Amino acid sequence: MTEASTSERLAILAVYKLGLGVMLCAVALELVELLDRDLAAVVHAWVLRLHADPHNPAIVALMGRAAEVDRAALEEYAVVSGLFGNVHLVEGVGLWLRKHWAEYACIVSTALLVPLEVYELVEEPHLVRAVVLVINVAVVWYLVRRVRQR
Repeated sequence: MTEASTSERLAILAVYKLGLGVMLCAVALELVELLDRDLAAVVHAWVLRLHADPHNPAIVALMGRAAEVDRAALEEYAVVSGLFGNVHLVEGVGLWLRKHWAEYACIVSTALLVPLEVYELVEEPHLVRAVVLVINVAVVWYLVRRVRQR
């Protein structure tokens, strides 16, 4: 493997981690915005704005689930999203700057989530979950190989 291809792969991984971090931090901020609002009413407004059928069984189920979410759950989701987002941002910056500690941090943080992702995929199979699992296993495999070669 040439140094150029290694640098390109690290840059791709850094951009992936940075993008994921930005997305999770944005989710956390949006969840904080929803803390003092009626989530069911917000979902209903989105449904109307998107011209979706509010009587569709899937939409009715979504609005029912939104009504069940309480403030404590939103706070928990916001904190977890923010924490994971910041971890990914730090890893992304470290990888972009080619810091060795960032590779180890990525291996540990990504590998720790793989069993949870496998469990979720077994409990409720979904294509997106399968793709995320494959990407994360590939990231761990690549970084472990890279660290062992050094």
